[in-house]
Amino acid sequence: MCIIHSGQVAVQKRNHDGQPLTIATLRSGRAFGEMAVLDGERRSATCVAASHCQLLNLGKDSLEKMLNDAPKIAAKIIRALAVSLSKRLRMADGQLLAQQI
Repeated sequence: MCIIHSGQVAVQKRNHDGQPLTIATLRSGRAFGEMAVLDGERRSATCVAASHCQLLNLGKDSLEKMLNDAPKIAAKIIRALAVSLSKRLRMADGQLLAQQI
């Protein structure tokens, strides 16, 4: 998982022709790669720098170590991840509903 300290990151998926399609642009303070850190699965999108960036990286192993060494801090990080993913899921649900109407 990365947290954007400065700069912008483009979130991309491939279209039916295999070409990258930017689906979001993330700015300072936003995170990406949360799902892979939590579930260990392959990432669901590709993120590329859209400008000069400074990123803070927190891998799955580091988070697991933090759970043992600093559980209160790890719990705060996991809660923030859960809130972030919940907001994105609600937004995706709303977009899906709007497409069906």
